[in-house]
Amino acid sequence: MNKEFRKTLKFLRKANHYSQKEFAKKANMSHSSYNRIENGSRIIGYDDLSIFLKILNIDYFDFFSCLIQLEVDSTLTTLNYQTILKESKRDEPNLNKINKSFDYFKKKINSLEQDKYPINTILTSYIQLSFLFPKELQQISSNEMNNIANDILQKNYWTPTDFFVIAIMTPNLNAKNVDTITKKTLMINPLTYTMNNHKYIHSLLQNLIDYYLVNFTFYENELNQSNLKNLLNYWYECLEIFNDMEAKIIYNHMQDMFKFLYALENKDNIKKRCDKRVKGLTFLGINTLKEAIENESDNYYNGKFGKLHCVITDTSNNINQNLFLNE
Repeated sequence: MNKEFRKTLKFLRKANHYSQKEFAKKANMSHSSYNRIENGSRIIGYDDLSIFLKILNIDYFDFFSCLIQLEVDSTLTTLNYQTILKESKRDEPNLNKINKSFDYFKKKINSLEQDKYPINTILTSYIQLSFLFPKELQQISSNEMNNIANDILQKNYWTPTDFFVIAIMTPNLNAKNVDTITKKTLMINPLTYTMNNHKYIHSLLQNLIDYYLVNFTFYENELNQSNLKNLLNYWYECLEIFNDMEAKIIYNHMQDMFKFLYALENKDNIKKRCDKRVKGLTFLGINTLKEAIENESDNYYNGKFGKLHCVITDTSNNINQNLFLNE
């Protein structure tokens, strides 16, 4: 998690009068492990966050509301924790809460000095709500996200925050913006990435490739074919530089998926026999992919390798299931 998450967690822990040691005990972890979370040397996952919020007796929205206001106001001393909780009004629907937060955002953005509080840094917290309320955000934020993307695309240099925001927004952006982001990303020399921001480029590349796999058709869209191939090659260059094993696993699975789709799209006899589509498959591994095809069913998997929402052409029993795939 980024520094805003850690800062917010620390603030809420203190607001509830827990010492680090007491809070760690409540969370069933060692003091040293929890201390590493707050100081940034250990990553906090959503499972960890869920446990922490139960201890604090608040929900995700309260946490993000607090995060938003802490980041915008840039100080802990001027905030009142009880006021934050009161403003969130738990009895209102999530959509109303989100709308209120976004209205609050826009008012704050208009009143702030842009050089002191960059707009995209402020919006990072809001964008993160998409993890928690994807359906609600899809209704209200698509245009806003494309506007944010346009702002970022006009910049000559992308900060780690820009990479982070674009990566999260990619599934909700229009095709024109995704194409522009792809071209701009491919122009960046991988050697210019630092160890601090290379994780962001992995996330961005993963989501861009995800986007093209979702919209994958060789026959109807040559642009998708070209962008997908270029992104896979570019990501390989990045992996060679940073030797990131976790990212390599994701890359290899995406490469397998790409080859599989390519084979399907380029075999007319298979394409003609297609009688069903397996939608929204997240590629967890070769066995899962083969199982989905064999079962001829609609399967959605939310896997450890991220959200890779692919449309897989299911050709019943006529397909060579070992095509391009290693056992």
